[in-house]
Amino acid sequence: MKILIIIVTYNGVNWIDECLQSILKSYILPDIFIIDNNSTDDTVAHLKKHYLSKIILHESPVNLGFGKGNNIGLQFALHNNYQYVFLMNQDAFLEINTLSELIAISEKNRSYGILSPIHLNKQGEKLETYFASFVNYIKNPHFYSDFIIGKSIKSIYDFEFISAAAWLLPLDTIKKIGGFDPIFWHYGEDDNYCQRVLFHNLKIGVVTKSFIRHDSKIRVHDKQYIYTERFFQDYTKDLQVKFANVNYTPTVNIFWFQTKILIKDLLSSIVTFDYKKLKSTIRKFGSSRKIFCEISKSKKINCKIGAHYLDR
Repeated sequence: MKILIIIVTYNGVNWIDECLQSILKSYILPDIFIIDNNSTDDTVAHLKKHYLSKIILHESPVNLGFGKGNNIGLQFALHNNYQYVFLMNQDAFLEINTLSELIAISEKNRSYGILSPIHLNKQGEKLETYFASFVNYIKNPHFYSDFIIGKSIKSIYDFEFISAAAWLLPLDTIKKIGGFDPIFWHYGEDDNYCQRVLFHNLKIGVVTKSFIRHDSKIRVHDKQYIYTERFFQDYTKDLQVKFANVNYTPTVNIFWFQTKILIKDLLSSIVTFDYKKLKSTIRKFGSSRKIFCEISKSKKINCKIGAHYLDR
């Protein structure tokens, strides 16, 4: 069985040894494809010195972001007929049976387009913070209830979204869904991919006997966040995640709907002499048409079955 692990690295020298060593100790030994996103630390030099015979290394001359970086690896998997791909963050670490448990479940449950292990924190002592928010009671009440009440634990629990820090993708998923949509640079691309998986009648599941540890960092917005570059990136990402959702059919023209909101903000900033808000709203106006043009094209592509965004 041919399995490919894909890791996108960026300034990951602090994690890469533990990450790769966890893979090399796995019951199942996959091929490892690393896309480095133009790291400015010693990541590439370290990989070349210690792991070059054990990995396939692609050095990007620019930072492609998470989605486009992974697409290079997905393209390699598709053209080399790998049966499974496992997407893995550079700061995530396998257990020896992580892959074997996931693949055993996938072989018996072909309706799942994405399978994820349970994400623990770096110490392995509790659920990773983001993962805990994705699998909360509202998303699937049985997941927590079965554990707490002591019911029989299912092998898989269904969810509408799990982050791409650790995804098992059968080759059939890649052929049907394709790669990550390039309108997303960083954040939101996994939301969009999950939306597409569900639209095409595949399921997303968490496998209860499979675990990773993930040394994630919580993003905290301070008072200076408003109107920063990150603020505008998040504004774009939020619009893309909501309106590029192929499961969402708007009842109004979404561009004009968003324009009306911005007009209200514009008038409010003028009346209150809020120069920063005025400048921010003007910038949002300037980017909105481009964003919604990209969204329109994106939905037309993603509604169709095919290995989108993975052309040679």
